[in-house]
Amino acid sequence: MTMDVAAGHRAAPIPVRLDAADVTWSILVRNLATGETFGHDPGRVLSTASVGKIVLLAEVACRIDDGRLAADELVHRTDADAVADSGLWQHLDVRSLTVRDAAVLVAATSDNLATNVLLRRVGVEAMDETARALGLEDVRLH
Repeated sequence: MTMDVAAGHRAAPIPVRLDAADVTWSILVRNLATGETFGHDPGRVLSTASVGKIVLLAEVACRIDDGRLAADELVHRTDADAVADSGLWQHLDVRSLTVRDAAVLVAATSDNLATNVLLRRVGVEAMDETARALGLEDVRLH
């Protein structure tokens, strides 16, 4: 499968069959220099797993930058924070990490336990505000 990029140009073939009945996908690509876009079903709402973690990491970084959160503040995991496939932190002996270390686990390994702890620290409501500020009105972390 290829996608038309612009008149006379073709994108490289996609290496898997994305038009199969059991695959739902969407993409929108924008050339930042020209503003030209192309896509496939770009308005479709999809469950995107860890994309919302980018919003969480942006909020944590902003709070560290403006002083509302200290990178060396300890955050503590609780049994309620754990979820299936919780990531690396669940295998560590420590029950507390710095905000910085928890953010590293989220960024490097998509650690769900660290995500939940940071999310509890900054608040779910802040995620919607941060997403809107970043122009990601339809991205939600839940």
